[in-house]
Amino acid sequence: MKNSSFVSSGILLLMLSACSPKNQEVTPLGTTNAPVSVTNPGQTFDPMGQTLKVQGTFVGNGRYSVKGTVKIYEKAGVRTIIFENFKADSGPDLRIYVADGVGVSNFVEVAKLTTSGNFFLTIPAGYDPAKQRTALIWCKQFNVPFGNADLK
Repeated sequence: MKNSSFVSSGILLLMLSACSPKNQEVTPLGTTNAPVSVTNPGQTFDPMGQTLKVQGTFVGNGRYSVKGTVKIYEKAGVRTIIFENFKADSGPDLRIYVADGVGVSNFVEVAKLTTSGNFFLTIPAGYDPAKQRTALIWCKQFNVPFGNADLK
């Protein structure tokens, strides 16, 4: 009985593997390279009609690591901040700010940082792209910068 069960399992495995396409990359369900909305994970960023305003590359503050790129797009007065290949060291209360420098002055809080990878968020009203030319990852609880990107 054990042998027939073993043989049946082997045949089933062969049949299932024969159905898989060869030499083709398979993307797991729910994963994509396109930035995904933090507030609506089923939505990916659509660049159609969007104007790239500024972009930058994150650097850590020396003590903490922050990596990836950030871009700000605009369409019909709505500004969207895109994070690509983003990763930051963990912290207790990390926030995303756009500010007029690496200190927290004249800033707009975009959101609490809850993810990594490729994602996007809408920037709240009050953001002034002519003045606020830095994206910050900031630990609000301890008032500590983790990293920043100059937006050009």
